[in-house]
Amino acid sequence: MMNAYEKHYLYDAMINLANAVDCAVNEYKLNPDDFSRMFIVSGLSKQFGMGNPKYVAGMSGGELTKTIYETVNQTRDVVLKKPRAVTIVKTPEYWAGWITAYWQWKTGRSFREIFENIKLSEIIRMYHPYHEMDENSFVETAEDIISKRQGGRMTKLAAMRIRSGLSQSQLASKAGVNIRNIQQYEQRAKDISKAGADTVLRLARALNCEVEDLIETEIIHDS
Repeated sequence: MMNAYEKHYLYDAMINLANAVDCAVNEYKLNPDDFSRMFIVSGLSKQFGMGNPKYVAGMSGGELTKTIYETVNQTRDVVLKKPRAVTIVKTPEYWAGWITAYWQWKTGRSFREIFENIKLSEIIRMYHPYHEMDENSFVETAEDIISKRQGGRMTKLAAMRIRSGLSQSQLASKAGVNIRNIQQYEQRAKDISKAGADTVLRLARALNCEVEDLIETEIIHDS
């Protein structure tokens, strides 16, 4: 799957999650990783990730934060300040919510999968320098981080792509291959040796290499 839901909901989703994270951390004084866990446990992350209009556009970010907190704590008597609708100052927390919403939409990853691999607090710390870059630059960096953490050893595809000076999106465009498939091959979530011959051939041509240069082989270590 490429995008998580229809693009016309994306901007509202990014603003809402941005305001929700900012509100949780800077107004309600919640630990960002505790808040991300609440988001998952509440079940709202799944609805948000599917683009449910009630959560991505039907309430403000502050209201979303309050709803998440109340759902997890099973109470409607939460002693919290009335949530604001819009953040005026764009804090690192605001940016983290904004970019995470975009990342989830762009890749179709679940929020659970995202936060299990890169904590919300870690994303906040990436504010410098990524807030000044295009959203896709962050997504590609985040996907590379996950790939390295999950696989340890870099895949041949990732090595050839980096050697060619191409980003994942540039390779996808040049080869005519879905960027999500490239990400999954590099993360070893999918086995490139089981990909269609045409797909591997197009990747090889785009990278100016042989098909064999992209196929993973078992490495036997000396004892």
